[in-house]
Amino acid sequence: MAFDPKAELMDLWDGHRRLTVRTARAFPADKLMTFSPVEPLRTFAVMCDEIARIELAYIRGLAEDQWTWDPKVPAPATDADGVVRFLEETREYTHRMWGRLSAETLLTPRKDPFFFGDSKRPYDWLVYCVDNEVHHRGQGFVYLRELGIEPPHFYER
Repeated sequence: MAFDPKAELMDLWDGHRRLTVRTARAFPADKLMTFSPVEPLRTFAVMCDEIARIELAYIRGLAEDQWTWDPKVPAPATDADGVVRFLEETREYTHRMWGRLSAETLLTPRKDPFFFGDSKRPYDWLVYCVDNEVHHRGQGFVYLRELGIEPPHFYER
């Protein structure tokens, strides 16, 4: 059986998204939207918004050649259900667009329009999306513990 990096990345990313959604749902709804342990740390809701927006921007760019970054479109969620819905809808969008991304598209280095600038493979941009999600979810775990809530098991994806 051949190794399929594109399928492996999607499987990995899906597992991390399931865990991120479970993490967001572990928060009391009001705390998801308002709690951060100290200034200038952001709420987990704001971090979830960033996670989804980065994914959306890269996938929309790669699949539809629409390279835009607007932190207000769509409007940020105003409640816990909206935070989770944005994470899940972004993942669904990625699944719909995934077939449009060829191996050549993902593996041909080019200038990153958002963050890195230098020539990297779009595949690496998407790995960064996963890394960023893991990083922020770790912060969410700490926030949950600060609130006296046991976070989901990180190995159950």
